[in-house]
Amino acid sequence: MKKYTRFVPRVRSSQGRNGSHYGLMKGMLYPFRSIVRFGSQTKFRNELMLGRIEVNTVDSILNSSNKIKMKNIFKEAGIKSPKHFMCEGTTTIPTGWKFPIVAKLCYRSGGKGMIKIDNQEQYTQFLNEKVNQRRRANPYYCEEYVNCKREYRIHVSNISDQELFSVRKLVNEDVPKEKQWIKSIANGAFVEEFDKPTQWPSMVAECKKALKATGLDIG
Repeated sequence: MKKYTRFVPRVRSSQGRNGSHYGLMKGMLYPFRSIVRFGSQTKFRNELMLGRIEVNTVDSILNSSNKIKMKNIFKEAGIKSPKHFMCEGTTTIPTGWKFPIVAKLCYRSGGKGMIKIDNQEQYTQFLNEKVNQRRRANPYYCEEYVNCKREYRIHVSNISDQELFSVRKLVNEDVPKEKQWIKSIANGAFVEEFDKPTQWPSMVAECKKALKATGLDIG
């Protein structure tokens, strides 16, 4: 029987075998068996995990994919993040809050389901049309609106103080002004070459804290 000494990482991703996550691992061979999760919550049978290096456990994926759970983890760990409140059971925004606010789905990607709410009338309409009719498996929550000029995506790991990879999010010029607050690959581009702000080291450090709090190995 042939004895294998080099192994391809098992990639688990919702993108499928034609996605970029599989491309990252293409052609890579290691002297150990491994599994790398990019958002997948699929568990392996215990016998398949014996001796296998695991990057991003199922529990860490659950902590980060459930955005409400993630926000609460951030709050407990003192990680900087826009404050939030749950929409269900409310008729007005909490005391001390001001419009605009942003409604977000618990489970989402690419800006899906995000809604900017500018006043009480819009909030009431949102509650009637979205919250009160939505299945509880993917509830809405609301965040304070942060009107940032620049937005970045920073990838970090638990084995380095530096970022693994980073991009700046840009919005296409033809996107209507009222929709430019959403910066996603669907309405713009992620560029790898950009001038980093002076706060960059503290930004990366905060990402590292978030990674540790959720239990992720890379994220």
